[in-house]
Amino acid sequence: MLPKEGDESGIAPIKKRLEKDEKLMERADSLYGIPKIFLRNSLPLKSVKKYVDDYEITPEYHFKWDKKNEKVETGERPWVVKDDEGIESVSLLAQPVAVSLIKQMAKVLGL
Repeated sequence: MLPKEGDESGIAPIKKRLEKDEKLMERADSLYGIPKIFLRNSLPLKSVKKYVDDYEITPEYHFKWDKKNEKVETGERPWVVKDDEGIESVSLLAQPVAVSLIKQMAKVLGL
């Protein structure tokens, strides 16, 4: 696998935009009288079994060459990353996040 174009620059080129996004999200969260929908795309690793099923977690693929059969063996495990606070977390696939959006929207709209 190869890195994407621009990866070598790190976060520096988009840091200002991320900071502005964070300020906008904090401002939106502080507004009163407006129903809000909160979507979570990651969960702490230690509590993931309590809230989601394995098929909802973003997989990490690993590959191993089988010399005997001359084949690549593909393995799969949950993709674990550290969140902003340094806590090991797993990322959710898009589908469970979309389901959460639909459920919350229905509640906010009184459907």
